Amino acid sequence: MTVPVMIHLPIETFKALERVADRKGIAMRDLIVAGLMRSTQPRPQRTSGQVPSSTPGGGSARRHYRRLDAAEWRELRQLRAAGWSVPELAVKYGCSSSIIYRHLQNEKR
Repeated sequence: MTVPVMIHLPIETFKALERVADRKGIAMRDLIVAGLMRSTQPRPQRTSGQVPSSTPGGGSARRHYRRLDAAEWRELRQLRAAGWSVPELAVKYGCSSSIIYRHLQNEKR
C-alpha cells in the first residue's frame, strides 16, 4: 500500500535531485524514498581500517553468510544510493561485501 505525499521543493533542489537520479540511473521517486529511509534508520559509525566481521563466530573458515532475497536487494540498492558504503551494508545484512560488489556490477551490465 502506498500513501500519496506532496513535497514542495525549491527549483534548484529539484533540479539537483533530478541530476543525481539521472546519473545513478534510478527514478526520482526511488532516490527520495532512499533518502527518507536513510534518515529513519540508524547508520553505523564510520570506521577506519577493518570493518568487524559480519559472519557468525567472527569470520571462521566456514562462512555462514546470509543469502539476500529480492526485497533485501531492493532495500540494499536504495541504501547504497543514499550513500551507505558496501562494508557498512555487508555488516547490516550479514553478507560478504564481495557478493554485494559483484551483484551491483552485474546489475550495471
